[in-house]
Amino acid sequence: MRSLNNTGVTVPGGFRWFCEDSKQWVPSAGSINNYIEFMHKCRKHCIANNLPIGSQFEAQIQDQICATLDGEWCLENGRPIPPMGGFGFDIAAVIQGTRTLASWLIKGKGKRVEVVEAERRALICAGCPMNQPPVGCTGCTMSALKEAVNVVVGGAATAYDSQLQSCKVCGCSLRAKIHLPLDILRDNLTEAQMNALPQACWLK
Repeated sequence: MRSLNNTGVTVPGGFRWFCEDSKQWVPSAGSINNYIEFMHKCRKHCIANNLPIGSQFEAQIQDQICATLDGEWCLENGRPIPPMGGFGFDIAAVIQGTRTLASWLIKGKGKRVEVVEAERRALICAGCPMNQPPVGCTGCTMSALKEAVNVVVGGAATAYDSQLQSCKVCGCSLRAKIHLPLDILRDNLTEAQMNALPQACWLK
């Protein structure tokens, strides 16, 4: 789980939280520059909506905020996150995330998008800042990742496959993700993940 490395400094754009239970933003418009005030409003929102405030409440909010920030602003399980040239999710998580895509595809009766659409998505992803390599040794695990990707793509390919790595938001292989129908992805991604996607993302 990611955490802010300095709550005394306002993050780019200010502090804002999307509450998945109430489907509302805190604050409802704009953002808050003071972290203590921000957390106070988050707690007030939960109390007003009869939502539980668990032991991981603040940690989960920070994790959501960090999903949209460069590594310099956050830590990953207490360790520095590499900058945009190397994001802090590991290869094991990407393998698992890609296997999850495969399970969604199977539940959707193996339906994949047309090659033209996959090409359009691949072009967008190739230039996206969320297109990042996972952290960790890939030598001994690359075959497992390729196997998971192949289950999803079923032999399909795009001209941009060599430029696709892993999605920073969902922690899965982009080579696989671009082939899944929108409804399957939107039905399974959380509201927080959807809101963390760049404006230019084809999933928006």
